[in-house]
Amino acid sequence: MLNIPPNLEPTTALVVILVSLASLAVVVLNRNRLPRWLHIGVVMMATVVLCVAAIILMIGPKPLLEEELLVQAGDTLTIGPERLDLRVNNWVMEDGSTIRIPSDVCGEGDCTWKIQATKATFGSGVRILGVGKKGLAGDSPGPSGAPANKSGGNGGHGGAGSGGLPGGDGIDIDITMGLVSIGDLLIDVRGGDGGNGMDGGPGGPGGQGGCSCSCRGGRGGNGGPGGPAGPGGDAGNIRLSYWIASPEPVTTGPGQGFQTNVQGGRPGTPGNGGARGSGGGGSGNCGVWPYWSRGGGSNGVTGALGPSSRTGEDGTATFVVEQRPLI
Repeated sequence: MLNIPPNLEPTTALVVILVSLASLAVVVLNRNRLPRWLHIGVVMMATVVLCVAAIILMIGPKPLLEEELLVQAGDTLTIGPERLDLRVNNWVMEDGSTIRIPSDVCGEGDCTWKIQATKATFGSGVRILGVGKKGLAGDSPGPSGAPANKSGGNGGHGGAGSGGLPGGDGIDIDITMGLVSIGDLLIDVRGGDGGNGMDGGPGGPGGQGGCSCSCRGGRGGNGGPGGPAGPGGDAGNIRLSYWIASPEPVTTGPGQGFQTNVQGGRPGTPGNGGARGSGGGGSGNCGVWPYWSRGGGSNGVTGALGPSSRTGEDGTATFVVEQRPLI
């Protein structure tokens, strides 16, 4: 199966075809002046390139053409893979409407939602959301340490808590449009917050002292370390290129009609260390000096706090104002 790179648009294939045809024309016109091997080589290479370019034109990715993209008041439109590259004549988002681009719509790797609109109209409280998915918390806390299995024995140590998962990256958004009117539009491409680490397991208690072990109680087990916090996801980038497509004045710009959020995701919270195990009690009156009486075992050590993690990288928001005549 031929895999076409998603960023290779049909216009690129057209350029390749034109260049290949020009090369063929030069070779044909100068075939009597060129060595035969060069003539044959260029013809064969150009033929292969033309075939590949033609396949790209037939099956390569193409933007979805729509007459109108309407999101009614209070509704939410969720973008699927088939709508990652849109071209519309009329784009309308009514009051309180939302377009949501799920963080997993592209599968693995970077993801961009692109839309080109001849005319765009936005009401109040309108949102375009491409926020990264929040990382899951760790699977489970650390296992508890086993109690001492004999008189005066030491308790087992607690296990480590599992780590939180990374937050997902925000979606890149690329908008090109003729702006008719706008109330307020929020474009939010924050990185997802990291998942929380789980707590370490508690240490097991030490065993009770007995004459067979010099009457002293066993030491308590140490608490397990907390699980590491998951890192925050990186924010997406916003590029918004627009021109005024209305004869009436339009208030635009960052903070004036347009609002953006390109903050990196926050890291999760590390897990707490597990509680220390208590030492076993001592036993007295063993009957033989110097083991007449011994104290209890020492307590274990509380587990360490899990490692912290990083905040995701902030994205960028770029606004480009074009000068185009009204249609």
